[in-house]
Amino acid sequence: MRILVIEDDPILADFVVRHLQNDRKDEILAVSAADAERQVESGTYDIVILDLGLPITGGLELLTRLRSTKPETLFLVLSSSVSVQDCIRCLEAGADDYMTKPFSAAELSARIRALFRRLNGPAKLVLKVEDLELDRIKRTVRRGGYTIELTHKEFVLLDFLMQHAL
Repeated sequence: MRILVIEDDPILADFVVRHLQNDRKDEILAVSAADAERQVESGTYDIVILDLGLPITGGLELLTRLRSTKPETLFLVLSSSVSVQDCIRCLEAGADDYMTKPFSAAELSARIRALFRRLNGPAKLVLKVEDLELDRIKRTVRRGGYTIELTHKEFVLLDFLMQHAL
């Protein structure tokens, strides 16, 4: 598994990389915000750990851009904000998980393992049953070339039913 850490604080980036290297035998690389987009576009990473408070280009804006170009990559956002609204914005922008700083190294490892299970599990980004298509990232539903508007509950229910279709 390849993990990319995008963190502007070199001490925290070093801590995360060292902990993950001790915990796992995977390839882990830390980059600054300036190098983040180039690195993600030029490489293939299974998981990106992204600092929300990046200077210049904010983490949320970067997440949105990266998610649109790399829909198969999992994103774990690290943030010093404990605001529920910030968490919701990140999850709706495409984050797969959200952790607040300061955080426990053991919890970070557990969340990485959980994300890793998603990579290897049956979870798909786009579900298809005959001509019905549900995009879990864009949160859209299409049938016969037409977009269908659903409430949040309807979307979740359809997602469940399509996962368990015979």
